[in-house]
Amino acid sequence: MSYSSYSGRRQGGFPWLEIVSIGLLIAALGLTFLHMIAFASQSETFAPGTCVGDICLDYMSRAEAVAVLERAYASSIVLTYQNSALLLEPTSIGFRLNSDTIMAEIERTVQKKSFAAGFWDYLWRRPNEPISVDVSSQYIPSQLRQFMQDVARRYDSPPEPAGFTLDTLTFRPGKPGHTLDIEASLPLIEAALNDPASRQVDLVVKATDAPEPDLTTLRDLIIAYFDSVGFVYAGREQLASIFVMDLQTGQEININPSIAFAGMSMIKIPILTDMFRHIDDAPNKEQAYLIAQTMICSGNYTANLMLAEIGSGDQCRGTTDVTEMLHALGLKNTFLTAPLVEVGAQECPFVTLQTDANQNPAFNTRPDQTSQSTPEDMGTLLSMIYDCATNGGGLRAIYPDQFTAQECRQILEVMNGNRIGVLIEKGVPSGTRIAHKHGWIEDTHGDVGIIFTPGGDYVLAMMFYNAEFLNYEQYWPMMETISRAAYNLFNPETPQLAAREVDPAEQCRTDDRAREVVDLDNIEPFVQVVLPAQARAPQ
Repeated sequence: MSYSSYSGRRQGGFPWLEIVSIGLLIAALGLTFLHMIAFASQSETFAPGTCVGDICLDYMSRAEAVAVLERAYASSIVLTYQNSALLLEPTSIGFRLNSDTIMAEIERTVQKKSFAAGFWDYLWRRPNEPISVDVSSQYIPSQLRQFMQDVARRYDSPPEPAGFTLDTLTFRPGKPGHTLDIEASLPLIEAALNDPASRQVDLVVKATDAPEPDLTTLRDLIIAYFDSVGFVYAGREQLASIFVMDLQTGQEININPSIAFAGMSMIKIPILTDMFRHIDDAPNKEQAYLIAQTMICSGNYTANLMLAEIGSGDQCRGTTDVTEMLHALGLKNTFLTAPLVEVGAQECPFVTLQTDANQNPAFNTRPDQTSQSTPEDMGTLLSMIYDCATNGGGLRAIYPDQFTAQECRQILEVMNGNRIGVLIEKGVPSGTRIAHKHGWIEDTHGDVGIIFTPGGDYVLAMMFYNAEFLNYEQYWPMMETISRAAYNLFNPETPQLAAREVDPAEQCRTDDRAREVVDLDNIEPFVQVVLPAQARAPQ
């Protein structure tokens, strides 16, 4: 067989190989075209793994996805206030899903991959990379806040304030309550609005403890007591001014503040204080005797001798010095411009001062023109003496080189020797230490002091006025009642349920031994010598 004849026969055969190849190529192109059509049609729906928040949009069209999302985010939110459930409809606060923004974000994420790359992954059945888009929404904050305020009004239970029992002058704590913490609850609701898988919110509710009685409760009791006995405590013809300070916390209350009263014997507290300011060394026996006679036996004569000591022999100069000290301490409503009324008192040029208290147009007690004060000023002075004695502050903050803590303790010790058995004293248990000074004239009575008790130390200052005549049989029981109420506030576990019985007060009298037993660090021996150190009630 020759070569040429073989070649001829091959060229003349049927081209099976070519036809099969072309067929396969056409089939491949067709299949590819069909896959391209399927891939292209698939781009009109969201690929598996496309999620907005917790909602996946697999194989959904844009319209279907928007409908699903809006339906999910429009569902009610269940709010729980303790054991009560209530519904918040998102539409009621203007909630709206930003669907266009969400869809656009999905499309931007999809477009990051080219058509060819996506088609290639499709052909090879490679899974799509998950697409996660944050929720975009909005609402009207003011409407949500208004909704929460309405919830608070309906469900809050504010604590009930502390109260008192007027019959026994005792106090009781209030009742606890609970209030909605709107600021802490708002972020929780905002999170639920953007999370259709968690549509329940436990609102933040704050429990409040039962309020304990405090000086405000005492003020309420005093006013209720005045009303119960028919006493017009803020009248033109009669009135009362009360000041109380908690010496542990500094809290204070005032009933009818800034009313000028006659200084009476209570003005001896500033005289005593200024006397110690001028004594460089420890008081000698004669000075100690003058102090004891003035503060325990309420001697006007010895008070004027103390003014002379302060004024270097001049009582008038002494009054000026006392007033200047008071004003330096910030006690602007208290002054003394003449010695106390007594035989042998030095005559001084008439001087009176205008103060906020005596220029108060609402009240006029016709106070002494040369000696005036207020319960607040007297009580504040006592608190300064106490702070000086216990903490090294108070008077020493203004006069650091002229007072010592020991001197301030001596001031309180000698005032503790004032034992009259009535007013503040009658309202507290026997044996209670009280550093106080009382005073009375026909139309004005008062008592100011520091009461030292197991439940805490406090200042009580009271002044009462009646334009016609102040009958001690009517007014002293009121002052004793106020003292008892104050004691019970500070000592609720051991209240004083009745005014204590005391022996009738007698005139303070002394003998020659008194000078020898005065000890300003321990006034008790002097108190025993004067037998007893008490003042006769006005007749």
